[in-house]
Parts: sequence; C-alpha cells; structure tokens
Amino acid sequence: MPINFEKRSGVILDKKSAGEGVGVQLAKKASGLVTAELRWRSGVGAKRSDLDLFGWVVGPDTRGRRGGLKGMFSGMSDGMAEVIYHKNLGSLHEAPHVEHSGDSRVPGVETIRVGSLDVIRYVLFGVYQAFGNGAGSLKSFDAHVVVTDTEGNETRVNLAESHPNRYWVTVALVDFTPPQGYVVRPVEQYSRPGTEKSPVLYADGRVAMNEGPRYLLK
Repeated sequence: MPINFEKRSGVILDKKSAGEGVGVQLAKKASGLVTAELRWRSGVGAKRSDLDLFGWVVGPDTRGRRGGLKGMFSGMSDGMAEVIYHKNLGSLHEAPHVEHSGDSRVPGVETIRVGSLDVIRYVLFGVYQAFGNGAGSLKSFDAHVVVTDTEGNETRVNLAESHPNRYWVTVALVDFTPPQGYVVRPVEQYSRPGTEKSPVLYADGRVAMNEGPRYLLK
C-alpha cells in the first residue's frame, strides 16, 4: 500500500522499499510542479565525474524516441514516451511539459521539472554514468536524487550500487494516473554489468532495463 503523508514531510526510499512496491501518495494539482534533482559530490577520477539525469515522459502529446516506449494507449495512438536529457531539454510551456536544466560535467546538480500534472501520465527518472568516466561504481559518486513538489513534499533515493560497470539506474516512477493524487514509487534497478542500453518505459507505466538505445557520446 502507498504511504500517505502530509505536506512538508519526507521519506527515504531504498531497495527494500522498491522490492515491496512501497510508494508515496501526494495530492495532485494541475498548477503544481514536481522536481527531480540529481546531486553528486565526487567521481571515479579528477576529470571523470560526469553523471546525467534522464526523464522518460508518457503523455498525450509527447514525442516517442526509438526504444523509449513499448506499447501504446488504447485509443491514443499519438501517446508516446519522450526522453528528456541534456540533448533534449524539453519545455514546461509546451509538450512534453517537462524541462531539463542542462548538462553538468562536474560534481554538482542536474534538475528536471515536471508541470501540467493533469495531462501527464507517467514520468520515470533515471541516472546514467557517462561511458567516458571509465570503470567506477555509481556509489563512488556519493550521489542521490530528491523528488519534491511545490508543497514541499520530498522523496530521496540514494545511489548505492558498488559494481564498477553498471552504467544505468532507474530511481523513481511518478504515476499521475490515480484521480486522488499522484504516487512516487521507488524503482531502483541497475543495468546489466557492461551494457550501455538505456531503460525503457512502457505505456502502462512498466519499466524494463537494458532494452533502450545507447547514449555513448556526450
């Protein structure tokens, strides 16, 4: 069952939460914002400390990318997932109503903001350890992702994978389809060791690892 909590509360979600399907249910407001913020403080080398925040968006006006979505909405053939990242920044003011802050190649912060909460169905947040970093675990970046909204609710997911060659991790899926409010669910899954294939978001909100396109070059 989802965990309900009042505004300005916070919760840390981990692998155990993800395995049990635990989520955080929050009130949905069409005029609100949901923000995912990736922060990291270190890396595997002095010049190799690049992480990237990704968002996969399912909505009626989003543009699909090959490998980004599998399956279609019933009666909504134009409903596709769009991949928002440093080379496709998106916009809050038009479809997909999701916007990336831009690339940071040094330890710091990247942000994705989600607006028009009444029309978006799903947003998946994930992190990519740039191929150019070389071998080094996601844990070595001392990184975490915080999902917040305009009411001050906060959900934090720490990146704790210690394997040196897992390049992708999905962090949280935000489900905007419940009429009573959206749900933030932990989906902490890591890619197979050595693979560069990105995650895939299905039209019904399911997530699959190791099936999407590669993002080898910055």
